[in-house]
Amino acid sequence: IIAVGGDETDEFLRQSRAFATAWTTRRFSCQHLVLPGLNHYTILSQLADYSSALGRAVFEQMALL
Repeated sequence: IIAVGGDETDEFLRQSRAFATAWTTRRFSCQHLVLPGLNHYTILSQLADYSSALGRAVFEQMALL
């Protein structure tokens, strides 16, 4: 899971896209999430919230949902 806040700078957004592309080009499973209204500080609160897109992705990856 590659997650980036939608309120990040263009460079953060570009780096997350490049990282996701690098993974998928090598045929690794990858989920790229751009989360609106968040940045690299506020995105952390989403990890423990299974009702958020990031929380659901993490819990699904761990087979807990």
